Amino acid sequence: MGRIILASLLSGIILFVWGMLSWMVLPIHDGTVRPLPDAQVIIDVLKQQNLEDGYYLYPAFPDGSSGPGPEMEAAMQEFEKKHQAGPIFSVIYKSQGTPSMPPEMMIAGLLINMLSSFIAASLLSMAIKNGAMFTYFQRFRFVALIGVFAAIVSFLNLKNWMYFPTDFTQAMMLDLLLTWIIGGLVIAALIKPTKATPVTNESSQPES
Repeated sequence: MGRIILASLLSGIILFVWGMLSWMVLPIHDGTVRPLPDAQVIIDVLKQQNLEDGYYLYPAFPDGSSGPGPEMEAAMQEFEKKHQAGPIFSVIYKSQGTPSMPPEMMIAGLLINMLSSFIAASLLSMAIKNGAMFTYFQRFRFVALIGVFAAIVSFLNLKNWMYFPTDFTQAMMLDLLLTWIIGGLVIAALIKPTKATPVTNESSQPES
């Protein structure tokens, strides 16, 4: 457990630094998050709606509260009509402003990296205990594949179902894959099998 905790702490810190580099220094995300032209018009409209903080989608899928029947069928037809006509968009809305990167957000980001590293290190440790992943490359590959899995089930799913833009999806997936390549290098170096103790098979020795 000590090595898992050490791997979690060290990997979490390194991934936190990588996250800052990938967003603030490297060109991975350049141009993938675009500013709204004439944003004040949209801001005024949103404020007039008196929205609660949350995630909003247009056109919204019918809630189905009326159950199956003519009303639901009409609602689905209207939804399909709007969906085909466009536009299709989503809004993450927070009514009150905050500092762009307050200390609690930075601390939470670091803890999330440590927690995810702890999970990856724990999974690798369990695999090793079952006799797998003995070489450094195999241990590294195990952790890196966790990043591949995460990229597919998160951002690729969002592109498929929620129309996330291709350039945004590619950048986020690349960032996530590089994150766990780096995490894999660290975790694989610390989570490794102990040397096996030779087992003497007494039953194979000839009887005197």
